[in-house]
Amino acid sequence: MPVDWSQIVELGAIFTAGFLAGGINVIVGAGTLVSFPILVFLGFPPMTATIANTIGIVPGSISGVLAYRNELYAQRKTIRFLLPASIIGGITGASLLLHFSADVFTAVIPWLIGIGTALVMAGPAIKKRVVKTPADASPSFKGLPFPSRIAFITSILGALLLGTYGGYFSAAQ
Repeated sequence: MPVDWSQIVELGAIFTAGFLAGGINVIVGAGTLVSFPILVFLGFPPMTATIANTIGIVPGSISGVLAYRNELYAQRKTIRFLLPASIIGGITGASLLLHFSADVFTAVIPWLIGIGTALVMAGPAIKKRVVKTPADASPSFKGLPFPSRIAFITSILGALLLGTYGGYFSAAQ
């Protein structure tokens, strides 16, 4: 039986894409912006590629939760408010992915990659502006872990929107 070199090359490319995406995720995140286009380039339908990407990042996400469990515990009051919004957004995004046609998904991919890339590039500036050190943190809003009503609403809406984006297209989330 002859060796099918095209399959070996394809498997090597997928392995390399996964390895690069994992390395990028460790350093800055958004490694799926590498693996998704490679999967599409190799001929996988875009919806299949995004679902494979989403499933592929689950082990890294679980290990991240375990590795940062102390930091997450310290933020449990904030997580209590943001996690439900993120879960609702994720379910909404996944529902949109499953209910819209593959043609719609293919049409919005360039926009989603552009938004994801812009958010990754703007991330440090956003974090610097939003995150405050304990010394200059504002008093909490009505006992909540947010400095104001605007920060509370913006945070909930942000978690909902990012969850929706991630449920629909996990790349760069």
